[in-house]
Amino acid sequence: ISGSASAPVISGSITTDGTRLTDVRRNLTINDLGATITFDRDRAVISRLTGRLAGGGTISGTPAQIVATPGPGCKLQQPQANNVGLVGGLLYQAF
Repeated sequence: ISGSASAPVISGSITTDGTRLTDVRRNLTINDLGATITFDRDRAVISRLTGRLAGGGTISGTPAQIVATPGPGCKLQQPQANNVGLVGGLLYQAF
């Protein structure tokens, strides 16, 4: 990580398999989380995303790219969700 707080430059990659991610605010747990994310300056490319929701259902993602733009926000393709309700782009419960 280099650059400034207003214009960070990030490079490298993250790979994880079999990880558990819990969002206590939403009471949401994703088990067997697998992901590969590569960072290149102002971009993050998600080449693999899979997981199982603790309450049932699965998530998976096809290659997606996050691009940080000046100002608030960034662009992201939404992952696929099976047997999962979506509210405002957020997973909330398996049904």
